Amino acid sequence: MALNSRRPPLFRSTNCRRLCLLLVGLAMLPGCRALARRQAPDVVGQAKQMWRRGVAALDAGKAGEAESWLRKAAAATPKDAATQHQLAEALWQTGKHDEALTCVEEACRYAPTNIEAAIRAGEMRLANGDAGQAVAWGERAIEIDSRHAAAWALRGRSNEKLGKTDLALADYQQALRYAPTDAELLTDVAELYRDRGDHRRCLTTLHQLLDAYPPGQEPAEALAMTGETYQALGRSRDATETLLLAAERAPADANLYCRLAEAQAACGQNGRAVVEAQRALSVDSSHQGSRQLLARLQPGDATLR
Repeated sequence: MALNSRRPPLFRSTNCRRLCLLLVGLAMLPGCRALARRQAPDVVGQAKQMWRRGVAALDAGKAGEAESWLRKAAAATPKDAATQHQLAEALWQTGKHDEALTCVEEACRYAPTNIEAAIRAGEMRLANGDAGQAVAWGERAIEIDSRHAAAWALRGRSNEKLGKTDLALADYQQALRYAPTDAELLTDVAELYRDRGDHRRCLTTLHQLLDAYPPGQEPAEALAMTGETYQALGRSRDATETLLLAAERAPADANLYCRLAEAQAACGQNGRAVVEAQRALSVDSSHQGSRQLLARLQPGDATLR
């Protein structure tokens, strides 16, 4: 009897299994895996590149370009906190404040311990007129890091906006513990004391502010405020000297020249006061304070009537 040359089904099945295993093994070789990776889009890598371009544009002051790149990065990786934070900055600078608030608060949701994002969310809320929410963000920032001066300053500014000046001062003092030479913070404290009529504490704070600068580099605004405070305390000579320094460093300012003229007049330096009042009018011919002062110092001048 002739033998059947056909292979049994078991043999054929075994060969099929071997072939399948061989194909799977080939697919797992390094070259094949690399090919698969190259074929798959690197979404995260592309998003990072777009983020870097957006941040570079933002640093260069090109907010519109930054917004374009960062929108693309956010679309690719919508839950990336850093991307949402930077996009918020770009949107804020291009005037899209509501959308910026949404983005920065999303950044806080994705990175709940990021204190810089929490502070920025509060600052944006405050600038948008929502002091109540700004206080809440300040409290959240303080919870994240109670030694962060900007967190206390945010809550202080928010409380001041709400008219809670005692709470604001307490927050400012906490902030000054961690940033004793911060010029913006010292200015806020001095202005709050001035608005409360506490000219002595205002002056003490202004001295701290001026001491934070090298001699000869004190800003004109701080000198002007110090001069006004001296005048409010009845120290006209000190006011005159300080306002003269401010006038030397500041751009032409009718209000500043008028305040200097008033201080000089209070010292009996009427001739100099007239010169400064006239200088104020050369900047702003309708400046009422200067016209009234000249009318008092030169009552016979018909041009001032």
